[in-house]
Amino acid sequence: MGTLLVGIIVAEARANAQTRLARYRIEACGVLSELLQDWWADPDSMPRDDEGEVFDQEGWTWRTTVTEQSEALEAEVVTVEVFGPHQQGEDVAAARVELLLPHLAELDEDAGAAVDDDEQDEDADDE
Repeated sequence: MGTLLVGIIVAEARANAQTRLARYRIEACGVLSELLQDWWADPDSMPRDDEGEVFDQEGWTWRTTVTEQSEALEAEVVTVEVFGPHQQGEDVAAARVELLLPHLAELDEDAGAAVDDDEQDEDADDE
């Protein structure tokens, strides 16, 4: 009878731990989703190879890393990770996503071309 009681207690403890982990990961996905939503408002300013605190989410931090670059596609894979309040010093993210983004150099060149086009349009208007 004692063995059965111990088995039930151990099973309940494991189930509770799994439930806490699942809720934590659901929260992490929500934090990551909000972070990406803010960054997509201005995709040209999305940080690469950087880290910081998540605005309005106490204790949550983020990190971005360029993990792969493709000259043929003129793009790079950027990994975005979020870490929870209880993960200080840990290297395993609570949630992570990989994004395919245009090279920053391409963005700079496109912005420069747009400025040049605007200047040419202004010069034509002046004539």
